[in-house]
Amino acid sequence: MKELANFITGLIEAVKSRANARLIFYLLVTIAVILAFFALPGEGVDFVYKNF
Repeated sequence: MKELANFITGLIEAVKSRANARLIFYLLVTIAVILAFFALPGEGVDFVYKNF
């Protein structure tokens, strides 16, 4: 787990130094979060919208 955290930290530090890479990185992260939200089953989406 520590190796994964080090890899992610190193990736973020490399991306911070380049503006174009930073833009692409954050766009990819945003798309991944949106796709993960749509991948939820219907009950999970209902929970977010109705019962929260």
